[in-house]
Amino acid sequence: MFSVSVNLREEKRAGYPLRDAALCGFIARAASLPVYQKMLHCAAFIHGIFSAALSVLERVEIERNALAFRTCLDAERLTFDRDAAAIAVEAIRTNNAPEGSEGYVNMLKTYTTPTVLKFAEAAGIRRNAQGKWEDLILFSIDECHTLNPDIYTQNDIKDDNRSTYHALCSVLRDLIETPIFALFMSTTSKTRQLAPPVLVDPSSRVTGGELVQRPPYTAFPFDVYKAIIVENTRNLDEVCELSFLCRFGRPLWWTRWHSGDEDVRKGLIKFAMAKLKGNAGMLSDAAKFAALSTRHLLMFEPDRRPPGMDNKQYQAATVEEYRQVASHMRTVHCIPTHREYMHTSTPSEPILAEAAARLLALSECPQVKILAEDLNPLVGKGERGELAARLLCNLAHDAALKISPIILDENLEFSRPIRLIHFLEALIAPKSHSQLLDSRPVTGGNLPFRDAFDDCWVNFTHWSKMGDASCLTTAALWKAIARGTAWQCCDGMPGIDQLIPFVRGRHAKLGRGTVSAIAIQNKDRKTALKVKLDDKFPARLFADAPGGTRQSFIFLTMQLGVQLSAAAAAKATKAAPAITPSKTSVGVSPRIRTTRSVEVDNRPGRYDITINGCSPTVYQVIREEDRSHWAQLLAARSLESELARQTPPHMELLVRSKPLFWSGAPSFDWAEDADGKVDVNEEQEEKIEFGKGEEEEDDI
Repeated sequence: MFSVSVNLREEKRAGYPLRDAALCGFIARAASLPVYQKMLHCAAFIHGIFSAALSVLERVEIERNALAFRTCLDAERLTFDRDAAAIAVEAIRTNNAPEGSEGYVNMLKTYTTPTVLKFAEAAGIRRNAQGKWEDLILFSIDECHTLNPDIYTQNDIKDDNRSTYHALCSVLRDLIETPIFALFMSTTSKTRQLAPPVLVDPSSRVTGGELVQRPPYTAFPFDVYKAIIVENTRNLDEVCELSFLCRFGRPLWWTRWHSGDEDVRKGLIKFAMAKLKGNAGMLSDAAKFAALSTRHLLMFEPDRRPPGMDNKQYQAATVEEYRQVASHMRTVHCIPTHREYMHTSTPSEPILAEAAARLLALSECPQVKILAEDLNPLVGKGERGELAARLLCNLAHDAALKISPIILDENLEFSRPIRLIHFLEALIAPKSHSQLLDSRPVTGGNLPFRDAFDDCWVNFTHWSKMGDASCLTTAALWKAIARGTAWQCCDGMPGIDQLIPFVRGRHAKLGRGTVSAIAIQNKDRKTALKVKLDDKFPARLFADAPGGTRQSFIFLTMQLGVQLSAAAAAKATKAAPAITPSKTSVGVSPRIRTTRSVEVDNRPGRYDITINGCSPTVYQVIREEDRSHWAQLLAARSLESELARQTPPHMELLVRSKPLFWSGAPSFDWAEDADGKVDVNEEQEEKIEFGKGEEEEDDI
């Protein structure tokens, strides 16, 4: 296929192929002209390009084929550029027709169409017996975004000031009888400029449904470096190296590493940070959002317009998503035919996740505050409990780095192995650490937690979402560890919301026989529920392990919506009883002692951890001053949590005003049962519970 291309890159941007400076200067003059003058300039633009290309084709001395033409065109690029611009200028000067639509039509019929047909004839492109062209001429316009201003809303587009891009599209549409196949390309990802929604398209034939414009082609494959890792060949230390992680994601990272010198390699993460920031000097709100999205898996849901949002607000909200794509490394996966919105995400890229973690560490604003208050209204918080759980785990990951500071690559600060026990100790309140380490499995053997998971390690800096339940395998676990991600389960997966993989042995080879997981279930209801894991879960998770061998795993239930009830808070005004051996001040069951030796049973088991609440009482990574932000994120506000004066006396006054009734005093202190007792329901309290402890027996 014969191909003719032009490059319209901005003057200050470097790149290859070189910019066609003369043609850029010519077409730039059309930007301020009325619509038909724009179209006239675009028609002259095409005429000049194909006239100059025809001259090149006629100079091909050997066999006149597409390859020979292209080789000659590339060799004479500067001459071609100058000649094409000069021919276009001369065509406008000699176009003997009045201004307006007549001048454009004359340019099209007298200059542009005949020139394209002459090139087709010289290239040997003919029509078949049915009158259809046997071949086409590929006409590509690279960096075409320069033809279009930042047009986002219907108010910005009027028939008399359509952009040069839209004028060029109109000219190409009028050349439909010629064998031109036009291809517009851009590396800036400004998709909305090139494909506005149908309702704001400047063409009345498009908005009226007469013409259907194809949505942009956005295929952008990741992980193109083949055979990044083979099972049972690398250990955890070996996958936490920059030279390995740069192979994941877009080809940009590996090509810079492979082709760059030592300084380029050392600066790869800083380069990624600059890309996330949009090359801005300061950390803008948009850059913070990009970093949060990369680490916490934030998704735009433009097809779910919030109630009460008018069209103006909706358009402004969608603009932010387009800007994230254009300037902050967000990836477009799909643009529907109607072009009203697009499907985007921040796919798993370990290099970007490392960069995002560093940017967020530089931000003085708490991440939970941004997530709770400043998110775009179209960002789907999904199940708020899921987002809060991912945030808590990421915060615990970062805090655990200080407990086990293992430095394998000086260029990586967050992509490092972390001991599983240190990760959980960073997550939960210190008062519960000893109970965690002494807890026993609810199924299987009887090894204490500290022994069962002594040499287990996690490695994740971000989250990836499963497409379906087929990823619930040990194969998916070791591959996630290799690229430094944890799993957000697919929508509708019963019983499990997240999986954090871990490997048994820091120096063990990553494979199906060396991995297990923390299976996490989220609940954001105010009432604690009795949660039970499906008995078939272990068999399904370890089904693909060598020989079906099972490993010990952890079942973590995060009941984030549970709050201290008003009745319980009011009781704090009474004298608190002494703490008995069966209960601690935070409601955690302590280790129960026994005088009888227990035979060690090291069979794999399930270790349960249940955390009720979302406050510093149970999570070490939550700061006291951020309580309100976590409540806002979870939307777990209740009457008692909204009370401005959060003191026991004021809480009791609230209960006594009888907005609701809670069992016991002070709701029912005005009545007494025949036996002198009042039936008391279990009060909600923030606490941590573990699997069964050692058996309690009387001293002998």
